[in-house]
Amino acid sequence: MNVWGTKPEPGQVRVDEFSVTNNTIECVSDRWITPPPLDVVSVKNIKQVALHDNQIFAIDTQGKLLAGSTIVMDILRNKIVKQIGVLGYSCLHFVTTDAVISTKNISGTLYEGEAIDIFAGAVHAFIKTPNGYMVAGSNMFNQYGFAVGHPRSDNDAYVAVPTLNELPIAELCIGGWHNYAKLTDGTFVGWGYNTVRFFKFF
Repeated sequence: MNVWGTKPEPGQVRVDEFSVTNNTIECVSDRWITPPPLDVVSVKNIKQVALHDNQIFAIDTQGKLLAGSTIVMDILRNKIVKQIGVLGYSCLHFVTTDAVISTKNISGTLYEGEAIDIFAGAVHAFIKTPNGYMVAGSNMFNQYGFAVGHPRSDNDAYVAVPTLNELPIAELCIGGWHNYAKLTDGTFVGWGYNTVRFFKFF
């Protein structure tokens, strides 16, 4: 059944059913349903809610995945999820205590080890690790950086960003196809999509 073009009844929501083929999640059916009343008490300890396309994911303060697709919840059932990065046009990245996992290839890992933080754009994301920053996803507009030695092509897995790790970064902020970093001396650098010349490249 396909509900595109049909109108839901008041209060109904769309539910998708997925299958995994060659490590790729595909929608096999969808339908409108009337959800049961929300038990506010059971969700009072929510740490983060992440919205992507037509899916909602949530984790509690203990790192348990409370909501999401059945396949993802099965994969992450025994893992502690610290953070969810939403790549707006692409997928979700789940930061667990020992890896970063993507809905684009849910049975594999994009990075193995500790990730301290994640910064997600439309089609690319950075993670901060104990050894510095790493990046994954699209590099269409040089979101990885322009310096010699930077990865030039797209990467599904996270790769190191040498020049970025040489900067004294105080804060990192990711846009759709570009990035900004505030340095410890108060100055800013930016790189990526820059048709309106908002920033200087590094």
